[in-house]
Amino acid sequence: MTTRPTPPRLAGSVLVCAAIFGLVPSIAAQSVADRTPNLHGGWIAAPGVVQFNFVHRFEVTGPPLRKLINAPTFHVAAGLTRWAMVGLAYAPNSELIANYPNEWEFLARIRPLAMARGFPADIAVQAAHNVATQSADAEIQLGRILGPVRLLGVGRAFWHPDSTRWAVGAGAVVRVAPWLAVAGDWATLIERRPDERAAWGVGLQFGVPYTPHSVSLQASNVNAVTLGGASRGTRTRVGFEYTVPITIGRYVGGRGAARPPPAPMADTLSRGRDTVRVGIRDLKYGPTDLVVIAGTTVRWVNEDPLAHTVTGAENAFDSGLLEPGAAWVYTFDAAGVYDYSCTPHPFMRGRVVVRTASGERE
Repeated sequence: MTTRPTPPRLAGSVLVCAAIFGLVPSIAAQSVADRTPNLHGGWIAAPGVVQFNFVHRFEVTGPPLRKLINAPTFHVAAGLTRWAMVGLAYAPNSELIANYPNEWEFLARIRPLAMARGFPADIAVQAAHNVATQSADAEIQLGRILGPVRLLGVGRAFWHPDSTRWAVGAGAVVRVAPWLAVAGDWATLIERRPDERAAWGVGLQFGVPYTPHSVSLQASNVNAVTLGGASRGTRTRVGFEYTVPITIGRYVGGRGAARPPPAPMADTLSRGRDTVRVGIRDLKYGPTDLVVIAGTTVRWVNEDPLAHTVTGAENAFDSGLLEPGAAWVYTFDAAGVYDYSCTPHPFMRGRVVVRTASGERE
């Protein structure tokens, strides 16, 4: 095992504090209920969202000290498009390289194929650079949903200055309820050395109701959740993971700013249609502003992994909680302006402007 000097920790501390307090410019949010403790499952952060995942594992040494040893890993990733993102992982107590605890991994990930687009599996590719090992790392990630079960598989490559190594892994997630799953994974370096062990992890995964956050209670022998760290088992630890997506749009543009006027009718209204669809995705209504003719039915479809509502101002109408995949319709018979929002997420707002056939709204 190579020995390297310990670098200054100031940069790592600044990054961690920035991520926690949202100072990093704010990956659809990833839920731990969609993956296993040590496999990311090929998820991509949504454009305009920064995902912060905090993994904290710890162990207690034997007597007489019984010292608590922490092994955190901080992940920060930002979506560029719906199929590409960049990010980094930082482990301040890594055991990958002796006397070099500050492990940094800079990464880029793309997902060219996805089941949501009609393909039989999710396929993603990640390229990374690990500063501790000075290696160029890569991973291909496969995922397939079979009813309540999601199967995951990975193949990894590590190009070190003096060698090339390979690893494989697999995992499974079983949805017990919409907000609860159990998960497990296993990975190993091919042709392990005598001091190397296979890596494993098990978890009880929770989605926090009515929020984009999730939490996992875990046991694993993985120290740092990077590509290199998640391929090597060390000692058994227990801990948790908490995910925090940060949507830039919620903090940009100023609070309390006046809503822009709705777009002209010709830009948003398809004449002759009796039903207009509004999607609910990434904590937004789309389109946000809609102009329709009196008598039009609007159908809202929840495409988020969270429950939402469509609640009119002063409770003029209310869908109740719409679970993921559910839809609700409402017919606007009278001309006027109808503002609405989501009760669990009041920053989600939309507007329907209803006009008469002659183009008047009142």
